[in-house]
Amino acid sequence: MFGPFVKTPNRLLRWVRTIDEDAADVTGVRFEWAPLRAQHFDGGSAFDAFVTYETGDARRRFIGVECKYAENLASSSITVRDVHRTFTAESALWADGAAERLDAAPLRQFWLNTLLAQSLAERSDEFDAGTTVVVAVSSDASSLQAVTQVRADLLEPDRWLRWVPYETVLAAVDDDDDWRAAFVRRYLDFTPVQHRLPAHDPRAGGQAPGSSDTTPVSAGPLHGAALLIRSRDGSWAVPSTSTYGSERDLRDLLAENPSIIPGVGDPAVAACRRGRLTAAAALMLAA
Repeated sequence: MFGPFVKTPNRLLRWVRTIDEDAADVTGVRFEWAPLRAQHFDGGSAFDAFVTYETGDARRRFIGVECKYAENLASSSITVRDVHRTFTAESALWADGAAERLDAAPLRQFWLNTLLAQSLAERSDEFDAGTTVVVAVSSDASSLQAVTQVRADLLEPDRWLRWVPYETVLAAVDDDDDWRAAFVRRYLDFTPVQHRLPAHDPRAGGQAPGSSDTTPVSAGPLHGAALLIRSRDGSWAVPSTSTYGSERDLRDLLAENPSIIPGVGDPAVAACRRGRLTAAAALMLAA
């Protein structure tokens, strides 16, 4: 994916700006890169690709890329060491108890890669910020779910960990249609082999563009989305959502529209907006 940009890294600028809008110049692309072992957990993790860039005011930043294609995350044999647990517990970047929740096979690699990015941003004089980005097939629900779980334990998830489909990278690099079409045919068109893919293969979840389609599909801003909906053709989309500003706003919303509560029919009328319930009454209400 990132090989064609080694000599011309700034071709990735449009994509990098989807991660960091302050990016002004992409300065380098390296592979299987990790910082000095002694300074960062004594080894054990590396980025598949390491993209460096500068902002408009000359601050140096990075994107540590982890590429996923056909791996079964549940079969991961990555070992978590005490140094990882300690960093997670002692930093102000993770929720309390995160290390215990994240020490599961599908989550470990994304957790440790995020730790590496945090350690590098914190301890290096070269960079002032960085982000881990997991790039995967758009139909790979397992990697998306794993990233979502790790993000749930980050206090600033958008700052440290994103999930991006290959299609989004392709859509941002619009200066070489031949290469994009060849990449789609070689790696994202599963039509000829769909019937041969095992059930656990993330590529079996949906169809990518056909081999005759030279226009990569853009998955849009899926990374960092709080909610995704999968359509019948296997693609993912971010639904329109609305939020409430306070508990009172939520209470009033439910009072005015009680039928949006699962199990409550329409028409329905709220009898009260606020009240005190005993435990027994609460159980009866829940039933």
